[in-house]
Amino acid sequence: NPHLDTSIYQVEFEDGKVESFYANQIIEGIMMNVDDEGNTMYQIREFIDHQRDGRAVKGDNGWYTTSNGLKRPQKTTKGWKLLAEMKGGETKWLDLSVAKEAFPIEVAEHAVANKLVSEPAFAWWVPYTLRKRDRVLKAVKRHAVKRQKPEKFGIEVPGPGPKGVARVYELDSENGTSHWNDALIKEVKTILSALKILEEDEDVPVGYQLIELMTVFDVKMDLTWKARICARGDQTDPPMSVTYASVVTRESIRLAFVIAALNGLNVLSADVSSAYLNAKCAKKVYCILVKEFGEYARKKAIVDKAVYGLESSGFAWRSLCADVLKEQLEFQPCRGDMDVWHRPCQRKDGLKYYEYILVYTDDVIAISENPKAIMDKLNNFFVLKPDSIKEPTTYLGATILKHKLDGDDYFTWAIGSKAYLQESLRVVKKRIAPMQLTLKKKVYSTLPTGYKPELDSTPFVND
Repeated sequence: NPHLDTSIYQVEFEDGKVESFYANQIIEGIMMNVDDEGNTMYQIREFIDHQRDGRAVKGDNGWYTTSNGLKRPQKTTKGWKLLAEMKGGETKWLDLSVAKEAFPIEVAEHAVANKLVSEPAFAWWVPYTLRKRDRVLKAVKRHAVKRQKPEKFGIEVPGPGPKGVARVYELDSENGTSHWNDALIKEVKTILSALKILEEDEDVPVGYQLIELMTVFDVKMDLTWKARICARGDQTDPPMSVTYASVVTRESIRLAFVIAALNGLNVLSADVSSAYLNAKCAKKVYCILVKEFGEYARKKAIVDKAVYGLESSGFAWRSLCADVLKEQLEFQPCRGDMDVWHRPCQRKDGLKYYEYILVYTDDVIAISENPKAIMDKLNNFFVLKPDSIKEPTTYLGATILKHKLDGDDYFTWAIGSKAYLQESLRVVKKRIAPMQLTLKKKVYSTLPTGYKPELDSTPFVND
């Protein structure tokens, strides 16, 4: 049994240092740095050195003259290598041609810091790359409008962290409600199941890293007040191979509804309650509980489950979900979209077809002659919110409609933005009301008849 293998190996590192490791420790270290196809994944911390050999182009040889007499730089990277320090601490020499394509900003900044910009291998692309970076950052800062009171759907949303928690109690007091406080209490009860609280005299196990918890708030499209206690994922440094979690594409969702309509299949959707907390935490971390935890405040707790906020939590949840669908429900992922799962089935009338499950993080859709049987089976492994198991009316923010077209004897599914637009109009009306403005009741087009935008000479709106 490989899980019980107690073999110990002597491992020699590049610097000559020799240490002893169990076989499973070595295997775990290898698997943490490769993807499902066995490809090695690198995550750079910074470039710390460079070198060049005799093939590198020097000085004036880095320029050529065109037939029109114009002087142009040679586009070359030959003869240069950069020493990269990985996030795991190891180092690796990379050809400039590879480093430039994979990490252009980091390489450009290294070139500037080490006065390499005038070298032919850098001169033809570094200035352009840095100008593009600066333009993007400037645009982001220009459009990042900061409001004193951030709102969503016309409801003030407290900010993250301790100040936001304090604002929660102020808002409930001002409005004479308990919406935010109720959301916070509900989240504390949920997150406690993901933590192992230590006793006062109990020490944190060796190898565990301390991280902070932070509470964030949101208002969902159905106007549900939501609190979420998250881990500070920026305080951990997991391998890139455990930070990516794919989701079903919107194109696949549309195709799935088409298949359901053409084959007369039924559709059910459901939300997995606290999805991430079903999976084990992939990192060894612990935290000190904040005051939101009441009697447990200031106690130490081991993070046992994949708490929201950790960079590895999405990967941990998707891996667990994939294992259940494959091993327990015998579904297989589609080649075109690994988050569309299918398995062969047979109707009551003997006709063979495929059942489908689509997964977008914690939102699940089942397509089958009997999708409820699939949901019931899933409910044995994950807790599905009871009131969410129904024919979809909204999915990923879009409005889902079911109707029959004239002459058809089967139902057709439609995806639209009705709910989103209605809520947007409500918020716009509320904002323009103090300005004595109203929206037109009848609008036949998005722009006035005869309007030609290419001839519009009015000033641009402010940022």
